Amino acid sequence: MNIVEMKRRAVANDWQPLFVVEYCKHNLAICRAEEWGINMDEMKKDAMTPENATSSGMDGGGQDPVNNFMNDSLMDNNYMDHNAMGNNPKNKNPKDMVKFIIPAAVCVVLVLLLIGVTVATGVFGNKNDVILDALGKTFTESAEAMGDTWRLDGYEDMFSDKQAYMEADLTLADSVQMGMEINIDQELYNAHMDIGYYGFSLLEADLYIDEYEILLGMPGLIDKVFYVDRDTFDGDIERLALEYDLDEAAVESLKSLNMGSKDLVNANEEMEMAGQQLKDAVLAILKKAEIKKADGKKLTVDGKERSCKGYVLTITGRQAAEVFLTCKDIYEGNTAFQNYINQLWMGMEGYSSVEELLEYENPAQELQRYADELVEEGDTDIYFYVYKDVLAQIYCEDGEVVLEWNIQGGNFPLENMEFSLTTDSTDFVITRTGSVKGDKYLADYELEVDGDELALNVERSKKDGDFRFELIYGYDEMLLEGGIKEGKTGVEFTIEIDTFELDGEEILRGDILFSKEYEEEIVKPEGEKVNVMDLTEDDWYEILWEISENLYY
Repeated sequence: MNIVEMKRRAVANDWQPLFVVEYCKHNLAICRAEEWGINMDEMKKDAMTPENATSSGMDGGGQDPVNNFMNDSLMDNNYMDHNAMGNNPKNKNPKDMVKFIIPAAVCVVLVLLLIGVTVATGVFGNKNDVILDALGKTFTESAEAMGDTWRLDGYEDMFSDKQAYMEADLTLADSVQMGMEINIDQELYNAHMDIGYYGFSLLEADLYIDEYEILLGMPGLIDKVFYVDRDTFDGDIERLALEYDLDEAAVESLKSLNMGSKDLVNANEEMEMAGQQLKDAVLAILKKAEIKKADGKKLTVDGKERSCKGYVLTITGRQAAEVFLTCKDIYEGNTAFQNYINQLWMGMEGYSSVEELLEYENPAQELQRYADELVEEGDTDIYFYVYKDVLAQIYCEDGEVVLEWNIQGGNFPLENMEFSLTTDSTDFVITRTGSVKGDKYLADYELEVDGDELALNVERSKKDGDFRFELIYGYDEMLLEGGIKEGKTGVEFTIEIDTFELDGEEILRGDILFSKEYEEEIVKPEGEKVNVMDLTEDDWYEILWEISENLYY
């Protein structure tokens, strides 16, 4: 891998500088050495000579030319943030990120919000609002057509009574068999798993979950039943985190998984409120934004070149800033939305936990910063091209960010389309093509990001309703083939995994049955309950010893 390739990977995967440093520290130096004709083996030998080696393993009293070379090589790279080389996240300068986010936000976020709000609220229909009318017609017609094609009729309310059964019969790597049954009845969950090797059972496990406790039993391996008290879980896991220095992000994830149904309902309600406030903010932009006629353009629609009418929607920086200010207000007053933004921000910035994020950054202040930057950026023009009251293209260019969405029609407006987003560092393209062959409807999706390709090919039989899919990533890097077979309408269906391969090797195959009728009474595993949160290191050694004895003897 050369330096250019390493840079490409870093940009394509949006690696944060601190992570890039850790990943590239040795590889980058080797790349530099190879490009400069330096023999790294000879350099390492030279580093071990008495005059170059450190005086001891701890005191750092000498010089290490290999590490010095690596560090100098890293520091010389102009595409890495010099400030990020330290251990303190406060050294990060958010201005560069702002310069990218602002035009991208205007071009992408506002366009997609515009579409979503228009369709969701039904504000289209006014003859004077040509753009809104075209947006509404394009996306509602497409949604109805795709719903008719892909919807599993009769299955819409399959799990509305919160009762379900799942049965999986899977083979892993041609030698390991895994059977699993899961029963769900309202707030009660029960699962049984059996893992075998060439037909011999190795492990059986029973899991039980209700609103008060989680139980795990492994009959045949240990007589005890592992127990977690959900009421005290948050405090217990925080205590263990301090005692064993557990990863904060993992701890937060576990606490989220332990949320009760009431908490989830409250969070969903708060997120719905946040969504409505964002819709209102975008609608306010639509009411204030200026729409003018633009030059027409010839575009491909329904397989032919068509003359399309052009319109331009001008959004001022101040209008766009209102969306970010609304986000800021919601963030400060809506707990669920605040948690969502914090988690999103944490992932984008590469922090290990929300606590670490909030120690160095204030998302509310950053949203205010984005709003201020938008005001300074000025107006943004979004071009819409319409053919027979349906969109043919959306185009927006702002600085180094270019968005182009070609809507090429077919049996419905979005049957064939290409969406592309280009920045100074990334090319993102997604295409969709659809067709009908005999009694089957076919659709092919391709996603390309900086040369990496992901393809999804799907087909649906009009005759029996069966659904087939094929997912391909790269050249033999990943392959997933299978389908969905309908059973008793509205009661059960089966996901068939013909093969799941990584790097040309089959990893998994099998069937997974879903039914609305759970099979049997949900019961708890039997045995002496032990709270896993209270187990000492010695307790765990005893448990592992008992398991090993039962496993091998």
